[in-house]
Amino acid sequence: MKKILMLFVSIFILLFFNQFFSNLWMLMTDSSNYIPEYSNIFTLKITQVDEGSGGYWRYAQDHKNYYYFSEKDVNTYYQIALNHHCENFNKLDVQTWCEVKKFQRK
Repeated sequence: MKKILMLFVSIFILLFFNQFFSNLWMLMTDSSNYIPEYSNIFTLKITQVDEGSGGYWRYAQDHKNYYYFSEKDVNTYYQIALNHHCENFNKLDVQTWCEVKKFQRK
């Protein structure tokens, strides 16, 4: 019984201290939101939400990459590795990003 309780507590802590619940809520409440292909619901951390009425994420990051959801290119997002070599980099300004990869939302 003690092992089962410890397992339950461990799972609860794991879910509570990651991005799962906020990402799940985001996906359930707005159909324009999504998780980038190279990330997942457990690790994607939204760092900036669109200031308009959309409510979708504009910038996000996980353990490997930064992401930018384009407001100009429909269903397009950009990705850059956390270990990039960009001078004057600002994770909340895609204009400062170099070595960028472009993806179409699937």
